[in-house]
Amino acid sequence: MEQQQMTLLSIETVLKFTPIEKLWQMRIENPVLKEISDKVPYDEMRKWIIDAIIITDDRIASRRAEDFFAELKFIQIKGSRQTRWLSPKFLQLATSSEILKDSVLPVAKTFCKEILSIDISEMNEEFLKSVFQLFPFCLELGAVSMHIKNLKENSLLECVKWLKKIDIKSGICMSLSSSAEITPRFIEDFFTIASQDKTAIMFRQLDDSETSTNKRAAILRFFSLPDWTVPARYLTIEQMDKETTELIFGELEHLYPNGGVFYENGAKAFHISGPTPTSIAQLEIRKMV
Repeated sequence: MEQQQMTLLSIETVLKFTPIEKLWQMRIENPVLKEISDKVPYDEMRKWIIDAIIITDDRIASRRAEDFFAELKFIQIKGSRQTRWLSPKFLQLATSSEILKDSVLPVAKTFCKEILSIDISEMNEEFLKSVFQLFPFCLELGAVSMHIKNLKENSLLECVKWLKKIDIKSGICMSLSSSAEITPRFIEDFFTIASQDKTAIMFRQLDDSETSTNKRAAILRFFSLPDWTVPARYLTIEQMDKETTELIFGELEHLYPNGGVFYENGAKAFHISGPTPTSIAQLEIRKMV
């Protein structure tokens, strides 16, 4: 028993000081390390709290903040043999649900506990639920990005349903493609997620060919929400045509004469105050074309 404890202590030392890619390679080459690491219960192992993990198709790579611009070194995922060691702060996904079911979900309790942000791209909507199932394990989650073209309302509502399973400690920010199907129902559902801090949605452009859509009804619902569960709520649209922008702002100024319009660095914003000194609802259009 004493010999085994010494071996596990050695593994913890390796975890602390060895780059994760080298660790995985050592595991492949060292039968003793492989034998021990594969048999230790994943929730009893000391975790490598790493800055970012990127999973693309059936490959995985890590990234440290100090090596942010270095070329990623991917290796093939083999079940949870690699992920059982890890607790990333940022998770970037462009993969299918089968990989997540085999590699992340079985160890989600420890893999997700440090996650601050999840970025999802290049993924079919049918696979999104497997990502959402990670949310209840992400106790520190504060941001979700889903830069998927033409994302449907059903997927957005499903995302909110899973976010509501988390005890949001501060606020939650969501970043979406401007082509997402943003409806008044989604706006109402999202901004009823209980939060002690600001909660926000941002619509981003994916590429030059993607045009911003008229989200008038959703914007009006954003300001008319009667429940100030979220003390500070923000809606940011990266780009919108000038004509639509002026129409929406004109309508908002008519509906909320006590609201304020301001300009900053080419952006145009409108805000209203809530029932408390710290409550606010703000729309910002960052660029008018």
